[in-house]
Amino acid sequence: RGEVDRAYGWIEEVISEYGDDYWLMADLAREIAAGRDMPENARRLDVAERLTKMASQELSDSDPERPALEAAIAFAAGQVRDAVNFQRRAVRVAPPVLKQKYRLDLERYLSQLKDK
Repeated sequence: RGEVDRAYGWIEEVISEYGDDYWLMADLAREIAAGRDMPENARRLDVAERLTKMASQELSDSDPERPALEAAIAFAAGQVRDAVNFQRRAVRVAPPVLKQKYRLDLERYLSQLKDK
């Protein structure tokens, strides 16, 4: 339990530095998935669940950015197939300014799926 609390505290500390930026949450989820910038012994799934909770408070279900954030969080939790599905939806509903970024993320998730 202590390691989970440390992980939660770490995320809250980072987010407090940047304000309520849910894209920071997505970036953190990607860093977690890569095993970087995590407190020692923190469990990825617990942290990803925390990110999910925080993101759900920030984004409505109809927000076009939500699928991309859900994809990043699924990827951090090791659910690569779910991440690919969320990201495909994100590309479909993305505003033009975000489409290219979402496509690059989709390619990254697909490459991880092929590596498995």
